[in-house]
Amino acid sequence: MDQIKIGKFIVSLRKSKNLTQQELADVLGVTDRAISNWENGRRLPDISLLYPLSKALGVTINELISGEKIPEDKRMMTMETNLIQSLETTKRIKRNSLKMIGVFGIIILLLLIILLAHYKSTYPNINLYDIEAYHNDSEKKDELLKNFQYQDRSFIYYGIEKIMLCDHSNKCYELQDALKHKQITIDKINEFLDNETLRDRLQKETLYDGGTSLYYHNNYTAILCNTEKGNKDIYFGNKEMLEKLDDTYCGHEKNKIEKFTRTYHIKEIKEIDDKTIYVTLENNKEERTSINLSNNYHLVVGKTYEFTFYTFKEIEDTMKNLFEFATITNVKETDKLKEEETNDPLIVSEKITSNATLNEIDGVTMTIKEGSLTPTGATIEITDYSGKSHTYGEEYRLDKFANNTWTPVDVTFKGNYGWNSIGYIVDRNKKLVLDINWSLLYGSLPKGTYRIVKDALEDSSLKKKYFSVEFEITE
Repeated sequence: MDQIKIGKFIVSLRKSKNLTQQELADVLGVTDRAISNWENGRRLPDISLLYPLSKALGVTINELISGEKIPEDKRMMTMETNLIQSLETTKRIKRNSLKMIGVFGIIILLLLIILLAHYKSTYPNINLYDIEAYHNDSEKKDELLKNFQYQDRSFIYYGIEKIMLCDHSNKCYELQDALKHKQITIDKINEFLDNETLRDRLQKETLYDGGTSLYYHNNYTAILCNTEKGNKDIYFGNKEMLEKLDDTYCGHEKNKIEKFTRTYHIKEIKEIDDKTIYVTLENNKEERTSINLSNNYHLVVGKTYEFTFYTFKEIEDTMKNLFEFATITNVKETDKLKEEETNDPLIVSEKITSNATLNEIDGVTMTIKEGSLTPTGATIEITDYSGKSHTYGEEYRLDKFANNTWTPVDVTFKGNYGWNSIGYIVDRNKKLVLDINWSLLYGSLPKGTYRIVKDALEDSSLKKKYFSVEFEITE
C-alpha cells in the first residue's frame, strides 16, 4: 500500500469536510500529531481506526486503503488488488516488526471478510424455485445457439437464448453465470427437475443408454446425458428440439430406425394391475382397437393422445399391426385427431417364431435369477460379452417341451397386445436384469419343461438373433 498516497487522500478528504487536524483528532480520540503522521505518509492509521476514520471522511475502508475514490464497477477488482498489496506489505514488514505483522494480518482478514460478504451478497446460493427459458426468434428456433463448458460437461442451448434460474423471491440468475460463481450445482438442477416430475409439473423419460434423462416442460425441454460411453452433456431447448436433433444428442449417432406418429382418442380403460391397463382407442376414421399398455402413460378416457412409434421391418399398415409389432417411444396429449397417415412401407419388429435359430449369439447368455422362478414369472439376467452393441426389447415367447418337440405355449389373453417400451442395453458390467410376468398372456404354468425365447438386435447391422433359457415348473 502507498502510505504517501493514502496520506494525501486523507488531507484532501479532511479539507473537503472543513476539518482541522485537531478537530479530526478529537473525533477519533487521537492526537493531532497522529493525524499529521498519517497525512505526511510517515504512519498508517491503526486497524481499529480504519472504520471510524473512513466514516468521518465519508469513504469506504476499501477507498481509504486505496488512497482514492473507486467507481462502483471497479470496487471488487480494487478490493482484490488491496488484498494482494496487503500480503506483499506484510512480507516486507515481517522483517522489521512482529507487531506490524499482526496489524496487517488483521487488515487482510478484514478485507477478506468484506470481500466475502460482498461476493455472497452479489452471488448468493440459489434456492431453485423455477427455470425459465428465453426463446429466440423464429429464424433461429431450429439452431444450436450456445455451447459452453462447465467442469467436464458441455451445456447446449437449442432454439433458446438463455436459461434463467429463479428463487422463491422471483430473483433470477443466468445459468452459465450461476455455475461460474458456484451459486448452484448440477446435482441441484437435476434434483429440481426430478421433484418437478413428482409434482406433475413436467414429464420425464429415461433412456436405456446408461441413464440419460429427458424432461418435458410447457416452456422448454431438457436433456441430462448419462450414456454408457460417458457423455454427460446437458441440453436446454424448445419443444421441437428432440425432433429436430433426431436422436443425435448425447453423442448418439443419427437414428437409423423408422419413426412415425399416430393420434388416437381414448374410448375406454380397464385396469389390469397397478402397472398395466387395457385401453380401447379410436382413430379419425372411427376404427377401434384394444391394446394392453403400461400405466405409466397416464391416459385419461375422453382425451386424445399422439403416439410415437419406431419400427424395423415391413408389415401391412393397420391400426392393429402398429400396436402388435411396433414399439411406442412416447405418448403425449394433443388437441385433436390428425388425419391418419400412411407409411410406405412401415418397418416393424420381426416376430419371434418357433423355428428361429436359438442361442446363436457368441458371448450372449440368459439365466434365471436364483429364487425368482414361479409359475407366473421370473427374473432373467442377460450377460453380453460378445464385444458388439446389442439392444434387447421386452418381447419374449414361451415354449413347452413335450414329445421331444418345442411348441409355443398358447396365449390365454383375449385381445391385442404389444411390446411397448424402448430397447434396453447391458450396463457397464455387461449385465441386464429384466422382470418377466407372463401370467397375463399365458396364465399360471402347469408342471413341465419350458424355455423363454428372446431376441437381440445388433445395432450396427439391425439384424436380429435369438437366444433362450430353459426352466422346470415342478409345482
